[in-house]
Amino acid sequence: MITRCALIMVWLVVVALAPVVAAQDLVATLEAEFLERFTRFIEWPASSSVNDPAVPFVIGVADHPAVVDALERIAASKKVKGKRLEVRSLTTTGQALGCNVVFVGPGNRERFGEFVSALSGRPILLVADSPGYGRQGAMINFLTEGEFVRFEVNKRAAEANGLRLAAELLALGEAVN
Repeated sequence: MITRCALIMVWLVVVALAPVVAAQDLVATLEAEFLERFTRFIEWPASSSVNDPAVPFVIGVADHPAVVDALERIAASKKVKGKRLEVRSLTTTGQALGCNVVFVGPGNRERFGEFVSALSGRPILLVADSPGYGRQGAMINFLTEGEFVRFEVNKRAAEANGLRLAAELLALGEAVN
C-alpha cells in the first residue's frame, strides 16, 4: 500500500511540474528563435567577422543549456547572414570574444558585468535575459512574462560597440534610453 501511495505521489509531482518544464522549454525555444531573427535587423561594421564569408556566424550562450539546444536545432536548418551558424556554450567571458552574438542567460547574474566589460567597444551583440540588464549594458534584453517574451533595446550600447539596429527592431522593442 505504501509503495502504491508513493508511486501516486511521484506521478502527481511529475504531472504538476510538467507544465512548468514545458513553459521553460517554450521560452528557451522562443528566445533562440528571437536570437536568430535579431541578426536580420543588425548591421555589423565592415571590419567584423560577420563580413568574412570563410568564417561561420557564431552565437555564444552563457548559462542556458536549453537555449543552446534550441539554437543547435535552428543551426541544422538555417543560415545566418548567408553563413553557417555555429553555436557555442560559453563558460568564460574570454570565449565570448570569438562570437558575433552573446546571450547571457538568467543564471549568470553575478558575471553579467564581466561580459559587458569584456565586450565593450567590440562589434558583438550582447543579449540578456534578466530584469534591468537593458539599462546595464545589454543591447537587447528579454522580458519574460509567463509564456510571453518581449524585449527591450539599448540603442546607445549597440552603437557604442559599432552595431547599427534597424528601425524595425527599434520599433518592436521597448527603448531603455
